[in-house]
Amino acid sequence: MWRKVAAASLVLAPVALAVSTGIDPALGDDQGYGIYRRHPEATQWHSLLLHWAWVLCVPGFLGLLALVRRRGAVLAGVAGWPRCWGWSRSRR
Repeated sequence: MWRKVAAASLVLAPVALAVSTGIDPALGDDQGYGIYRRHPEATQWHSLLLHWAWVLCVPGFLGLLALVRRRGAVLAGVAGWPRCWGWSRSRR
């Protein structure tokens, strides 16, 4: 069940973010002073969808962490040793 919730969150979060961006009143050419005051309903929907887009990212990321928990530790260990020995791209 948790995998389905994480998968749904990873799909719904970008959709909510895209819709929120699409209905932003200040997105077009008219970005002057008071644009949000003239369109309060669009501003409210933009804020609500933006909020829920970021809230839905949390279960999605937690679901991804659960999937790569063991493999991620090995990858971090493999990538960490060269960094400890100084084999990185940045030479100062």
